[in-house]
Amino acid sequence: PVIYKDLSLSFSKHPITQDLISVTNQEAIKRSLKHLVLTSFYEVPFEPKLGSNVYDLLFEPATPFTGIMMNNYIEEVIRNFEPRVELIEVDTTVNPDNNTVNINITYGFQNIPTNITFNLELDRVR
Repeated sequence: PVIYKDLSLSFSKHPITQDLISVTNQEAIKRSLKHLVLTSFYEVPFEPKLGSNVYDLLFEPATPFTGIMMNNYIEEVIRNFEPRVELIEVDTTVNPDNNTVNINITYGFQNIPTNITFNLELDRVR
């Protein structure tokens, strides 16, 4: 079976091997999805097309159209930059009373026969 592996962002060392700790499979995919959604265009050097406009839409009026646009941006960035997952559904709920957006990303990948749902909540704070 294929194992997906990324470095842990804590950059802490393994106590025995002294190598950087890594995250595997589900945790690696979840971190990748979160970073893709939260990255803005032109934020990554030499990769101007990597990113989404989700943060820009957080400060637009909270309408159903805003949620639809967020869904489209999230689906596009995942399909273009995360080949390890098979995207099934993105569900975005805009909550104007709490100034939050709740994003549920449902996906599957090779090692897991069931679908996985990843929840991400964004707050509208400056």
